[in-house]
Amino acid sequence: GELADLVRELDDLLACVAGGEDTWADAIAAVAPAYRDSARNMAHYWALRQTDLRDLQVRLADFGLSSLGRSEAHVEASLRLARAAALSLMQSGWRQPEPVGLSRSEGRELLRQNTIDLLGPEPDDRDTRIMVTLPSEAATDPGLAGDLLERGMNIARINCAHDDAQAWRVMAQNVRAAAAATGRTCLIAMDLGGPKLRTGPVQPGPRVVKLRPQRDALGRVITPAQGCLTPQDRQEPAAGPVQLPVPADWLARRRSGETLVVHDARGATRRLTVGDEIPGGTGRLVTAAKTTYVTTGMSMRVLGEHDEVDLGLLPETTQSLVLHAG
Repeated sequence: GELADLVRELDDLLACVAGGEDTWADAIAAVAPAYRDSARNMAHYWALRQTDLRDLQVRLADFGLSSLGRSEAHVEASLRLARAAALSLMQSGWRQPEPVGLSRSEGRELLRQNTIDLLGPEPDDRDTRIMVTLPSEAATDPGLAGDLLERGMNIARINCAHDDAQAWRVMAQNVRAAAAATGRTCLIAMDLGGPKLRTGPVQPGPRVVKLRPQRDALGRVITPAQGCLTPQDRQEPAAGPVQLPVPADWLARRRSGETLVVHDARGATRRLTVGDEIPGGTGRLVTAAKTTYVTTGMSMRVLGEHDEVDLGLLPETTQSLVLHAG
């Protein structure tokens, strides 16, 4: 019947949240012991949200059962209680499920205490805290922090992507002084600069190098594009032209004035002119009069000779996050 279907689906969800805990086991183990139960519950919640619960929630509500809408603080306990309730309707008898992990009351208390630890005590006159991002002026205007506190600020957020350490220090000092003067409690949140967790790691781009000559306003080449043929077995980071790794024995045969024929990443035929040897014997310059997209494994052939080689491993390019309107 329908109740049996509900029990089976709740069993599937319990297996799903257990799998979520397994997925994040290493991360959970790295959390401080005092917060490990909360981390485990977060893994359960993450797993639960991978599933579209809307149909199940409607059918649970049709039987007067919890729709799991407020289960964030105690996911596993809520699922087990809903399962026990559905099972009791089938069997005409209520049996309290065996406690596993956080109970509902424990989950609520942990959430309350962690909220206080993170956001400070709950204000007397409202249910929410107010976090204010401090502008740069908060470092030069000592009265600004006091004004914000009088208007209800509970947490001062310092955005470390702006200003500098000295400004952050003064901002914090001004907030502390204003809190002491007004007798109010105000936490300080330091928002670290750098990549945001919500973006995830940016995948590296293709191994391609763009050789581009400098041109004047009329499009005439002022300075040809430059690269440096280097032995692929001993590349070293260096300033100057981009390094193009090739086998050392092939490089040793190159002479100034030779022409190398390549087909670049776009399929365009390009010619590179071999130049002088770099002092110290670390490579040879090559120049190009046209823009050339050089890729790993690209074939380079000496014009008029049967002397060909494949370009070695180029560095990965750095990708950017692209924002679109809307």
